[in-house]
Amino acid sequence: MATDTDAGVPTNRMLRALVRGAERLPFPVLIKDGGLRWRYANEAACELFGLQQAGYQHQTDTDLLEPGLAGQMGEDDRTALSLREMAETREVVGGRSFRVFRYPLRDGDEVAGLVSIALEVTELEAARLAFERQRDFYMALSEVNQAVIRDESHTPADLYDSVCRVIVQHTAAIMAVIARVDHDKQQAVFVHQREKFAHLPTLRGLHVSLDAAHPHGQGATARAVREGRTIVVNDVLADPGMAPWNDLHREYGVHSAIAVPVTLKGNHEIVLIVYAAERDFFTPDLVHLLRDMADDVGFSVLHQRQAERLRHLALYDSLTGLPNRLWFFERAAALANGDVPACALLVLDIDDFKFYNDLFGNEAGDALLTMVGGRLQALCSEDDVIGRMGSDEFGLMLCIDGKFDEEVLQQRVANVLTESCELGWDAPVTLGLSGGYALYPRDGRDVDTLVRRAGMALQAVKTEGGNQLRGYLPAQEENLDRRREVRAEIERALAEGRVEPWFQPQVDLLSGEVIGLEALARLRTEEGAVVTPDWFIDVVEADATLIRRLGVAMLDGVGVRLSHLKKLGLEVPVSVNIGARHLLAPGFRRDLTELLERHPQLAERLEIEITEAESLADMPRAVKILHWVRERGLGVALDDFGSGYASVGNVRQLPLTTLKLDQEFVRNLPASVDDQTIVSAVVVGVRGLGVRLIAEGVETDEHAELLGALGLTLLQGYAISRPLPLSELERWSGGWQRPASWRLWARPASTQGSALVCVGAWFGLRRWLARPDLGEPQAVSRFRERLQSGVDFGCPPPLSEFRSLFISLSERVTDAVSDRSAEGVRKRDQLLAEVDAMGRMMRRAIGRSSLIS
Repeated sequence: MATDTDAGVPTNRMLRALVRGAERLPFPVLIKDGGLRWRYANEAACELFGLQQAGYQHQTDTDLLEPGLAGQMGEDDRTALSLREMAETREVVGGRSFRVFRYPLRDGDEVAGLVSIALEVTELEAARLAFERQRDFYMALSEVNQAVIRDESHTPADLYDSVCRVIVQHTAAIMAVIARVDHDKQQAVFVHQREKFAHLPTLRGLHVSLDAAHPHGQGATARAVREGRTIVVNDVLADPGMAPWNDLHREYGVHSAIAVPVTLKGNHEIVLIVYAAERDFFTPDLVHLLRDMADDVGFSVLHQRQAERLRHLALYDSLTGLPNRLWFFERAAALANGDVPACALLVLDIDDFKFYNDLFGNEAGDALLTMVGGRLQALCSEDDVIGRMGSDEFGLMLCIDGKFDEEVLQQRVANVLTESCELGWDAPVTLGLSGGYALYPRDGRDVDTLVRRAGMALQAVKTEGGNQLRGYLPAQEENLDRRREVRAEIERALAEGRVEPWFQPQVDLLSGEVIGLEALARLRTEEGAVVTPDWFIDVVEADATLIRRLGVAMLDGVGVRLSHLKKLGLEVPVSVNIGARHLLAPGFRRDLTELLERHPQLAERLEIEITEAESLADMPRAVKILHWVRERGLGVALDDFGSGYASVGNVRQLPLTTLKLDQEFVRNLPASVDDQTIVSAVVVGVRGLGVRLIAEGVETDEHAELLGALGLTLLQGYAISRPLPLSELERWSGGWQRPASWRLWARPASTQGSALVCVGAWFGLRRWLARPDLGEPQAVSRFRERLQSGVDFGCPPPLSEFRSLFISLSERVTDAVSDRSAEGVRKRDQLLAEVDAMGRMMRRAIGRSSLIS
């Protein structure tokens, strides 16, 4: 740049014009060279600083001005020289306030000088400037509010960045920063920043100590957190607490700062820090607006946290912290739809969880679920998915890398509960874990299908006792399809009246008379074929609605047919099976009341037969309902006596009129001494209860004869009749006669003495000859052992003669049954005649000896 060496002032045309114009300007104008020496001052500038219009050239601020003013101007000048754009400051000279604009003069990359223009700020101008700044901050606050209302910031980090950006864009502040407070480490970390000029430093990652004793612990940020209030520093160079950063303040022209703590539920977790280039920048009005902005930020963060918490509650299990069923399905679907070639979806269930939960309490149960959830989570890699599906059921979606190995998967799952569970109980408990799995894509390509099929595999495991892992098999799906088909058919049949009662007679061995009927459900297909309950009863009993509809249909069907039964002379009790779920249902009393109103004759003839006795878990309620049934004149029968809930203990509680001996004790009666002993004991035990005892499952004459000998004379079974429709029951009742062989045994029996043992041994020999393929009956082998051991049965003659014949006869039978030739068959026929003759002798002896009375 060419210069005027005499004046020492740049001589380019623009500068000469500036000097000429400055002479006539009413406000101070200064021109300094690159060394900040005075080169030109107009009249207003000389007047302001008290200088003559000559003699100041080539002088510095230190030479011409008092030290405080010289230091202030020199610092501002040096800052302006470092910038490429005009800089603005607010300064006080001689008690007068000025807005000073500095513009660096450059010759290429070299700084040639500095032009300073000072405009005095009158009270009106100061008011206008304050209004503009306040307006700018209002605009910034409004935009932050809009962002909060529209929820544009999806995360707190987005919100923080938005706040910093808005402040810098809309106001004269040169930098805005968000610091996150870490109370545990006693420090604040600068995490978000926006700046007005590119040359300003980046403070992200800066750590500021909150300790008051630390050299950096007296700054505005630390004090704002400790004191829980806004800290304003309108002259950073004069504030001792800001001294550690004064070099930065001078370098980048920072003169004012403010730190506003953001309070979240009583905790100061965030600090908003704003920097300005002017001293005294943050007026009370601006401080108030920044506090409002901080409150809005705090509200938004709390709102986002609440939304996140609600989302967490919606997607995660509150007890275990695992994804819930909904979130598990979504994540598992994403995994199956991704790039993973194969996955195994497992559904796992804790064996006997309800038992332990009831035994030790819900708190222990919750601890168990939490522990199992944690152990299962340890099985999973980062790419796997785990979730709590409900109650004690968990789901896992495991990625398969390479060939699937079921044994490895089985061992991984088994290890979850291999170690005993220390849950504060008296002793550690070792539990089992049942599981079913389905493979993607072999067993299904969507999560719903995989979960459903894994659940089928789990049900198969539970049916077999649990504590193992099993994969899905197509046969399980076929069984489910069959159940759906059966359900649809039974629903149609009930709606169309195609479910009807068939009747199986019950007879008295002593008189040969029919003493009762059991109504059994039969379903007629649309083509007229008859379907027995074996095809549909398991589906019906699993559904509370269907079991109720079936019970009502059967009761109504019996009521409609009672008049016809009366014409046949069968005015006997009719028992109808009622499922436990129907009996315990709230609507049972209403159902029965309506049926009795529709068929009043039912009150004299109906007997409610309790089925599914193992399901009578709520025994107090069952007792109450059955007492209500008895009060209406109806009978109550208990099926399957001797097993499950149909036990002697429950007989004492239930208001029964009939007991039906479980056919398990009847089926093997001729060959089983144990079953004979049990039946005999039941006969004696029930005799004093005032109820009828009926034996079910009487399928052969042999069953009937032996039951009669044991004193159980009320019988039901195929040896009498199969279940019959009403039309065939009429023909049966007209032709029924008690077999002659039954009459020989038709008398009550005593369990005392050896008569029962002898009768059982005789039946055993007879059965062995008739069915040699079944092997030697238990009754025969035990009787032989007693005879060989020399036991005295104490039987008076002639029954005692049976003993002397038995040894030789049983030895001959042993040889005959081992001979499969035609001669062996002839021998067995001859021996059978001898055994029958021995039986006739026994019957005569039993009648005379009064051992059977």
